Amino acid sequence: MAKKKKTTIRVKRYVYVTKTVVKKPKQDNPTTSTATSTNIGEFAGLTFAVKLKEDGSPKVLSPNDINQNISSNWAEHQIIGRKRPKSEFIGANSRTLSMTITVDYMLGYKPHTILHKLNKFCETGKVGKFKLGTHQIGSEWKITNLSEPFEKIWKNGQLTKASAELELTSYD
Repeated sequence: MAKKKKTTIRVKRYVYVTKTVVKKPKQDNPTTSTATSTNIGEFAGLTFAVKLKEDGSPKVLSPNDINQNISSNWAEHQIIGRKRPKSEFIGANSRTLSMTITVDYMLGYKPHTILHKLNKFCETGKVGKFKLGTHQIGSEWKITNLSEPFEKIWKNGQLTKASAELELTSYD
């Protein structure tokens, strides 16, 4: 049975009654999926996640060895009569980010599909946002270098495990 709740607002001597809020009782939905998912982040149209499918098998795609480099640009000016030069801040240099993404067929992803998406992103000059959890790292990034070591190949040339070593530069 639904519960009804009226909201009342009192302002000085007048009473205003606002709309009635009806709360429906919670019901178990039998169509709800039992699969669990934890998103790690996203970049280049890829969603990094650790999932447990309904059959209990894992599905994992995650970045490893993430390294961000931030640097600044300084100029030094020689001043007559002083032993040390005077430093002046010119501005920030472009940020760089490197990471490795391991794609394993046994963990639910097809290496050729993931590598093809990264190749296309790099070769067409696209830029994208890199997120870890709910935090956006930098503004936008471009892939400046992509290396793809093929680690395992099964019969008929089926690629079952590969890595994508990415180097990103901030797009300003």
